[in-house]
Amino acid sequence: MKKVLLFLLFIASVAPVLAQLYPEDFVIPAADQKIPNSLYNNIFFLDSRPVDGMLRKPKQVTSLPFIYQVRKLLKSLTDSTAKDGELLLQLRLFNFSEITSAQTNKGPCYLKAILYSKKEDRYQKINSIDTVVAIQEEPNLTKETLAMGGKIITTFITNSLLLEAADTTSYSFEDLDSMLSREQQKIPLYHAAKYIDGLYFSYSSFSDQTPDKQVTANVSDTGKLYGVRIIENGEKKKVNYKEAYAVVYKGVPYIATKYGYYALLKINGELIFTGDIDAKDPRDPLMGSLQEEESFKMRLDPANGKFIRLENTYKYTP
Repeated sequence: MKKVLLFLLFIASVAPVLAQLYPEDFVIPAADQKIPNSLYNNIFFLDSRPVDGMLRKPKQVTSLPFIYQVRKLLKSLTDSTAKDGELLLQLRLFNFSEITSAQTNKGPCYLKAILYSKKEDRYQKINSIDTVVAIQEEPNLTKETLAMGGKIITTFITNSLLLEAADTTSYSFEDLDSMLSREQQKIPLYHAAKYIDGLYFSYSSFSDQTPDKQVTANVSDTGKLYGVRIIENGEKKKVNYKEAYAVVYKGVPYIATKYGYYALLKINGELIFTGDIDAKDPRDPLMGSLQEEESFKMRLDPANGKFIRLENTYKYTP
């Protein structure tokens, strides 16, 4: 009896701590209906998300193990007509954020994932998703955003159960596990020993490290870049912020926005910057969700150069 009381006292003491660590529960909802003749009746999981270079630990969202949840979902979707195919779900990005202010209250969910069919020890792509969806003006923003993320995964898997591999390329598990690092190694920006000085109009030229124009500039004592000018026909001309994607000056890369230039740092293999962005910056998948100007910590998406917000971010831990 004494041991039981001690255990109950222990649970009571840690419960408030756990409640703070795990603010909400992430759940993948069961399907509303079966999918007859599903090609698959088993699923595996591979977590290939980058660490996002965050200098602080993100909020962790507790739940049942991810693999248990997707298998439970698959079971709710299939019946006795299902074939014996196997799926592999690879998560490339699965983050949630909260953007709150006097003017806005939004909870975006970022999801990038790929589904593969397994044949013997090889994997072929059958479907993929790369999306950003935002819940807004909800009383419990965290809860509703997590629920939205679960529904997106349910829909993605549901829509894939009758798909066969259209891609003839096959991969080993080791290929998939190292895919992100191998993709980044193909991008000069991610493995350059030295960045090439100049102005870059697009992520394409920046990632290839092929500057569009030569520049001259100044750097303050605090490391802030200013006075950027391009050099054309021997003359210096002011840079149009709207046309610039990035600047490299004296080997240091900066992201250009309407409000200035912000140093781009390489942290844990990812490119991170903190700076002010405009409400309609096309590099922000959530453009229009901000006030006129707000500052965020951002990670560059190596696939397209768009900004993935890291501030106020929490992610589900499988």
